[in-house]
Amino acid sequence: MLATRINKTGKTLTLPATVKEDGVALGEVTITIAPDDTVAVDRQTLLAILAPRVTPEIHARVAAIAMPAAFIPIAALANMPGTSITFDRYAMELNVQAKASALQAADIDIVKTPPRPPGQPPAAASAYVNITTMLDQSWGGVGTGSTTGLNFDYEGAARFFGTVLESEGSLDGPLDSFLCPTGAQCSYAHQNGFKRRATRLVTDFPEDNTRLMLGDVTYSGTSLQRGGDFLGVAVKHDPKSIGRSKAAATVSTLQLDSPADVDVIINGQQTQRLRLRAGTYNLRNLPLGAGTNDIELVITSTTGEQRTIHVAAVNTGSLLAAQTSEWSIAGGYAAFQADGQRSYLTDQPGAGARYRYGFTNGITGELHAQADALIAMTGATVTAGGPLGLWSFGMAASTLVPDPMAALDYAATLSWQYIPPAKPGDYRHALRASAEYRGFNFHTPGESLLGYGGVLYPSYAPALRLDAAWSLSMSGGMSTSLTGRYLLPNSTSLVPGTLQFTAPMWGADLSFTAPLTETLTATTWIGYGNSGLLNILADDFAPEFLVGLRLNYHPSQDTEIQIGADTSLANADLYATHRANTSTGQWASTVSVAQTPGYGALMNTSLSNRNAYGATSLNHSAQFDALSMGDLTSPTNMRTSLRTTSSVAYADGHVAVGAPIRDAFAIVAPHESLPDSTVIVGQLDHPTATGSRNLPALITTLSSGSDVTLPLDATGIPPGYSLGNSTLTLSPKYKAGYAVEVGSANALSAFGTLLLPNGKPLVLTAATATNGANTIQLFTNSRGRFAVEGLSPGAWRISAGTARGPLEYAFDVTPGPTALTKTGPLYPTNRKREHDPALFMDADAAGPWVPVVARGMPWGGTNAPNLHEPDNGGWIVHTR
Repeated sequence: MLATRINKTGKTLTLPATVKEDGVALGEVTITIAPDDTVAVDRQTLLAILAPRVTPEIHARVAAIAMPAAFIPIAALANMPGTSITFDRYAMELNVQAKASALQAADIDIVKTPPRPPGQPPAAASAYVNITTMLDQSWGGVGTGSTTGLNFDYEGAARFFGTVLESEGSLDGPLDSFLCPTGAQCSYAHQNGFKRRATRLVTDFPEDNTRLMLGDVTYSGTSLQRGGDFLGVAVKHDPKSIGRSKAAATVSTLQLDSPADVDVIINGQQTQRLRLRAGTYNLRNLPLGAGTNDIELVITSTTGEQRTIHVAAVNTGSLLAAQTSEWSIAGGYAAFQADGQRSYLTDQPGAGARYRYGFTNGITGELHAQADALIAMTGATVTAGGPLGLWSFGMAASTLVPDPMAALDYAATLSWQYIPPAKPGDYRHALRASAEYRGFNFHTPGESLLGYGGVLYPSYAPALRLDAAWSLSMSGGMSTSLTGRYLLPNSTSLVPGTLQFTAPMWGADLSFTAPLTETLTATTWIGYGNSGLLNILADDFAPEFLVGLRLNYHPSQDTEIQIGADTSLANADLYATHRANTSTGQWASTVSVAQTPGYGALMNTSLSNRNAYGATSLNHSAQFDALSMGDLTSPTNMRTSLRTTSSVAYADGHVAVGAPIRDAFAIVAPHESLPDSTVIVGQLDHPTATGSRNLPALITTLSSGSDVTLPLDATGIPPGYSLGNSTLTLSPKYKAGYAVEVGSANALSAFGTLLLPNGKPLVLTAATATNGANTIQLFTNSRGRFAVEGLSPGAWRISAGTARGPLEYAFDVTPGPTALTKTGPLYPTNRKREHDPALFMDADAAGPWVPVVARGMPWGGTNAPNLHEPDNGGWIVHTR
C-alpha cells in the first residue's frame, strides 16, 4: 500500500518518463502528474514511439482516445483490447504489455545477408567489341571437293549514361563457318558478304526493376507458349535479375505472447538460437536444401515451458515471395535469322506477355497471352508449394485468328515434384511426375515461322505426354533412378521439324551408379519400351529390352574419360578431356566420338587456350555414315577450323585488350604516379588479371547479376606509397564498363614529430592535415610522433587542438626516390618558441635526445660530441 502521494506540491508536475516493453526501452515520453496523482501522457510522443511496434489498428485506437487533448489519461490506456499501457509509480516509467496479435510482424533473417557495398560507379561512356577470326578448311568427302574459307564475326556494345547500344554480325567468306548439327535439317543457302544478326537499344530502370529494349528483341515465353523474335519493343520487370532484389520468402510465421528463447532446427541440425520479445515474427533466409525441408522451432518461455512447432518448407525458384511480381511483354514484326542474317516479316505482327504474382509465399499465379497474324493463345498457371511438394497446374486455349470459334482448342499441364527432408547422412530421394495434353487443333503463335531460318531440329509433338521419375541418393556416391514415359501421337501436328509417330510410345528405365574405385565410376541401366528414336525412324513400335553401360574415369582433377554404349550398338560414345593451367593461360584438349541412330557418327578433336588476351581453338572433325574401321578413311565430310577471339574495350579514356566480354567489364591500370608498376587483380598466386600503364588489365567475366569484390595490389611501389583501397568492389550494371586506377595523386606519406612551443612533444593528440580541399586525420603517440598517408605533393598544414588553444604546423611534401617524406621535429607556426630551462643540461651527461630551443649554448660551445643541429635550425642534445 502506498503511504504517500507522488505529487505533494499542489501543482501539476511535468516530467520525462521512459516507455518500456518487457524491460526494453522504446523511448522517452513527457508525462504530467496532477495534484491528485492522476497521470497523463503526451499524445504525439507516445504515438511516435508506438508506431513501429503496434499494429495500425491499435495505433489508431490510441490516437482516438480523449481527442483533441494533447495528453491522454493513463487510465484510458490500461484496458485496451490486446494492449495495456500502465504507469509504474515506483520506477516512474510506462510499461507496455501487448499480445502478439496487437504487434506488427517483424522479419528475422536467419542467415544474415551483408549490406551490398556501394561499389564504384560505371564509366559515363564505355564500349567493347569481341572480334572472332574463323579460318576453315573443308577437306571434302565422298563426292565433295575441298574449300577454304575466312570469316569474321563481331559482337559488341556501347553504353552512354546508362543506355546501351548492342550489335552483332559477321563478314562471311565462301565457306560457311556453321556446321549443321547432327540430326538437324539445314536447307538455307550460304552467301558471302556482311550479315547483321541483331541491333538493339537497352535501358534499365533499377529503381523499378525494369528493362526496356528497342530493336531486335526476343520473347522467351512460358511452358505452353513459344518464344519468338521481333523487330519491336520489349519490357521486362524482374527484381531478381535487374534490381537484384534479394527479397526472401517468409518460411515460417511465429507468434509469441511473452518473451521466449527460440531454437531453429533445420533437417535435424540446429541453425540458430534467438531471444525474442512478444510479437509476430517472419523467419526468412533459412539455409534450406533443395526440395522440402523439415523446420523445427523449439520455443522455451521465461517460465521454462517448452513447445515445438514443425514446419515443412519447399525451396524452389518457381515461387515468388508474397506480394511480389514479375512480368514481361514484347511485340513487333516477326523476325527470323537465316544464314546468319536477320530478316523481318512486316506482314506478320506478333506479341506476347506474361505476369507472375506471389499471392502468398507458397502460392504463385501466372497469366499469359500471345498472338500473331494467324494464331491467338491465352492461359493461366498456378504453382503451390507445401509439405506434399511443389504442384503446378496450367491451362491454355488457342484459336485461329481468321475463324476463332471453328479452330478453338485447349491444352493443360500438371506437374509435381517432391524432395522430402533428409537429415545429414540420410538417404535422399526425389519424386517427379508430369502430364501435358495438347488438343489436336491447339497451336502456339510463331510455330509457322520455324522453317524460315533454314535449320530444323527434330522434336516431338504428342497429344498427351506422361512422365514420372524416382531417384535415390545414397552414401558412398551411389545412386539409383527409375523413370517412365507414355506418349500419345498427334497425327495432325503441322509444326515444322516434328517427328511423326503412328502408335503410342512408352518406356521405362532403371539405372544404378556406383564408384568402382576412387577414380572410376560405373553407371548401368536397363530399359524396356518402344520410345526410342529408331522406333520412329523405322516406324516399328514393337517393344524391346535395352541394356547400357557408362564408365567415367577421373585419373586426376584435370583429366576425365567417359565411354558408353547400349546393346543396340546404335548409341555409343567416347569422350576424353584434359585441362592444364600454365603461365601461358588455360589449356584444354578434347577427343570425342559419338554414333547417333539414323545419323551416323561424328569424330572430333580440339585444342584450346584462353589467356588474358583472348581465346584460341583448333578443331578437326569428321562425319561418317557409320562407325566402323572400314569407313574411317572415307568420311562424308571432314573439316579443320581455327578460331581466335579477342576483345577491345574502352571506359572513360582507358583502352584495353583481353579475352571475350559477355556482359560487364573493368579496365584496371596503375595511376600515372606508378609508371613502372604492374597491377594485380585477384590472388597473388592465381591472379584474375594483371596489367601495366601501357597495357592495362581487363576483367571480362563480370556479370550484371552479382556483386564482385576482388583484391587489388601492385608491384614496384616506392617506399611510403599508399595504394589506398586494396579491394575492387563493383555492382556491375548491364553491359557497363568500369575504369579503375590503382594508386592516386594522393598516395605519398610523411612522418615526423610534433612539438609544443616549449620543445616538449605533443603527445596522444588528434590532429588534421590539410592541403586545399584534402583533409586527413592523424594522431600522435606518447613521444609526439605521427605518420600520415594519402598525401599529394605540395605544402601541408597540421592543426591540433590543445588545452592552451590550437596549434598550427607546416611541412612540404616533395616526390623523390621514395614516396616518404621525413619532416623531422615540427614547431608550431602560430606560437613563439618558449625557453625551457630543463632542456639546458650537461652536454656530457647520459640521457635521451631532446630538442633545445635556443641557439646559444649555455655550456660554452658547440663542440660537444652529442650535439646535433637539424635542418629546422633548432638544436638536439643528448641530456639526462
